[in-house]
Amino acid sequence: MALCLFAGCGASSGGSGDYAVSTTAVSSNSMAADAVMEEAGYAPETAALADTAGELDPEDFAQDRKIIYTADVDIETENYEDGVTTIRSLLDETGGYISSTSQSGSSTDGNRRANYTCRIPSGEYRGFLDGLSGAGNVYSVSEYTDDITMEYIDVEARLSSLESQRDRLQQLADEAEDIETLLSIETQLSNVQYQLESYTAQMRSYDNQVDYSTVNIYLREVRKVSEGTGFGTRIRAAFSGSWENFVSGVQGFVIAVIYALPMIVILAVIAVIVIPIVVRHNRRVRAHRSETLASGGQGWNHVQSAPEKKTEEKETPDQKE
Repeated sequence: MALCLFAGCGASSGGSGDYAVSTTAVSSNSMAADAVMEEAGYAPETAALADTAGELDPEDFAQDRKIIYTADVDIETENYEDGVTTIRSLLDETGGYISSTSQSGSSTDGNRRANYTCRIPSGEYRGFLDGLSGAGNVYSVSEYTDDITMEYIDVEARLSSLESQRDRLQQLADEAEDIETLLSIETQLSNVQYQLESYTAQMRSYDNQVDYSTVNIYLREVRKVSEGTGFGTRIRAAFSGSWENFVSGVQGFVIAVIYALPMIVILAVIAVIVIPIVVRHNRRVRAHRSETLASGGQGWNHVQSAPEKKTEEKETPDQKE
C-alpha cells in the first residue's frame, strides 16, 4: 500500500517538473513565459518585458531576472604601483575581492604586468568599471551577459518537487508496517536526498554568479600610454612592444650567461687539459698503425721473392747443358 502511494506521489511530482521544463522550452510565447515567471514568484510585468528585451536596458529589470555579468578590461599605465593601489582601493570601496591574480616582469625593465580576476557585487559592477579609469589608460573593455533566468526557475521547480517527494517519503516511512517496505522507501529517500543536494549546490552556484559579477583586469606597465586606438597608434604600440620584448630577451640571455659563467669556466679548463691528451693519443695510435703496416709490407715482399730465386737455381743446370 505504501509503495503504491509512493509511486503515485512520484508520478505527480515528476509531472510538475516536466511541466516546468516544457514551459521553459517555449519561453518565446508570452503567455507561457508569464505563467512560468508568475509560478516562480516573479512580477508579471517582468515577464511582459521579456518579449521586448532587445529594446530595454538590463538595469530596468535586473532585480527580477537572473543575469550574470562578466567584463574584460585592458589597462596600460606609466605608474604601475599607483595602478595596483587604485584597483585594490576600488575593491575595498565596492566590497569586492580578488579570486585569482598573477604578476610578471620587473620594475628595472619597466615591463611589469598583472592579471586580476575580481568578483564584484552586482550592484557595484558599473561603478567599479567606471572607477578603473583612475588606474591608467583603459584602452579596451569587453562586456558579456548571460541570462540564466529560465535555468534558475527550472532548478527552483525541481527543488520544490524533490522536497515534496522527500516529505511524502518520510511520511510513508513512518507508516511502514514491515522491514522490506521500509528499506525500499529508505532507498528512494536516499536517492531523492542526493538529487536535492545536487540541485541545491547548483542553485548556490547560480546565486553566487548572479550576486557577484566577474571582472578580469589586465594591467600593463608602459613607458608611454597610447594616445588612441587608431591604426597608426596600434602600429606604434606594436613596434614599441616588439622592441621592448627584444631588449628584454637580450637582457635575459646575458643574465643567463652570467649565471652559467662558473660552469663555462670549469668546462673550458677541462677542455684545455683533456683535448691535447686525446690528440697526442690519437697521433700515437696512427703512428703505431703506420709502422705495423710498413713492417707487414716488407715481410710480404720477402716471401714473394723467395720462389723466384729457387726458379733461377733450377734453370741454371739446363743452361749449362
